[in-house]
Amino acid sequence: MVLIDAYPRHRWLLTAVSKRLREEFGKLQVEVNEEKSRTVDLACGESFSFLGFDFRSVLSLKKVWRANYAPKLKKRTALLRKIKEIFRRFQSQPIDRVIELINPILTHLRDIYQ
Repeated sequence: MVLIDAYPRHRWLLTAVSKRLREEFGKLQVEVNEEKSRTVDLACGESFSFLGFDFRSVLSLKKVWRANYAPKLKKRTALLRKIKEIFRRFQSQPIDRVIELINPILTHLRDIYQ
């Protein structure tokens, strides 16, 4: 996955990056799978999924368009289900124990979004 600014003056990067990737993959004797490879223009409202995340363009608080990624709905639902199960199973346990169990999950989630 390669993200390039959508400025018209950066259009030349699309062909340059594609050419360079093919050269480097060629050295490694790896071929690009043309069926799975595509160019997506986030500025036109397109989006794509990669490694369990959905990528799309959003308007930031400073009114600037930027790439945004979020875990797929299936992953988020699984995470919430896991946290809910911990709360349910350990409701009679001391709060310190529950925090011990949930902190690694929340830390991992925080690391993903940074």
